[in-house]
Amino acid sequence: MPMTNHSSNVGVPHGPGNGLEAVVLAAGRGSRLFSVESLPKPVHAVEGRPLLARVVDGLQAAGVSTVHVVVGYGAGAVRACPGVERDGLRVHWIDNPRFDEPNGLSLLCARGAVGGRVLVSMSDHLFQHAAIARFAAGALDGGEYLAVDYDLAGIFDMDDATKVRTRDGNAIEAIGKDLDTFNAVDTGLFMLTPRVFDALEESGRAGDHSLSGGIRRLAARGLMRAWDIGGGKWLDVDTPDASRQAARLIRAGLIGS
Repeated sequence: MPMTNHSSNVGVPHGPGNGLEAVVLAAGRGSRLFSVESLPKPVHAVEGRPLLARVVDGLQAAGVSTVHVVVGYGAGAVRACPGVERDGLRVHWIDNPRFDEPNGLSLLCARGAVGGRVLVSMSDHLFQHAAIARFAAGALDGGEYLAVDYDLAGIFDMDDATKVRTRDGNAIEAIGKDLDTFNAVDTGLFMLTPRVFDALEESGRAGDHSLSGGIRRLAARGLMRAWDIGGGKWLDVDTPDASRQAARLIRAGLIGS
């Protein structure tokens, strides 16, 4: 299990009674954007504002009052990212020393920091703020949810997308980048409970430290459900081309507002 290092807001109380919490996974290298710049990906600016700040904008607009940001590569630059620390929001930084390994380890680093159900987001996925708010308001029954996009024709980079197969309405049957049969795409936005940490540890013991590995364990127990993002726009800003597409969508008011 990864070591954790909670170095900001350590004494802040956490839990459902203090408003909705979120975890943002911002520890990876983001190497597919290195051709743009050498800064950590969460600090990469699109239309003059860093990705991480834009992600936090959407979470706060959805009612999140505490954000736990898991950092690793370029942690100093990410902690100093302008626009993240702000009035009305508690920001808690968590270090992942194993940031070169799969992202499930980053979420595991937040174990002990979150009190109950938690919204989980990637640091490079941008959404319409209203879509995040609908998801946060709709996934309230104590279950495990993944926001998915069924509009396969509208996916910007299907080759890199994590695919999802659902059955019986919204039950998640399978998830992974290499699925041959799928009917939806993982948007990188989750509503999870502490059950996910046990699932991640179980998956890790079997050699799979990815977040998708933990989600597969929950899905195998019938615990993981899909939530249709519907017409809500979103984008995984993972490449220079995606960054340019994000800028176009932001200027059009389709994401990031």
